[in-house]
Amino acid sequence: MLRQERSTPVDERVERCSCDRLVRTELFSEGLDEIHSEVAARIIARNTRSEPQRREVLGAARKAADAYWGFLDGVQDAYMA
Repeated sequence: MLRQERSTPVDERVERCSCDRLVRTELFSEGLDEIHSEVAARIIARNTRSEPQRREVLGAARKAADAYWGFLDGVQDAYMA
């Protein structure tokens, strides 16, 4: 089945979303963030051998996460604000 192209601009589609749906999506995302954080912490603990190594990996992970969130903020500013 071919995917149908959406001709409605993103801003109009976002405006038509119900508040309830946006709230549910946000709450779902927050729950996933907590799960991802716990899983990442376990992976780091299991695969590092020393506290300095753990701190180095956590620092790199934070730097990558900050870059990713910066990207998402830019997308939001450009297309949803």
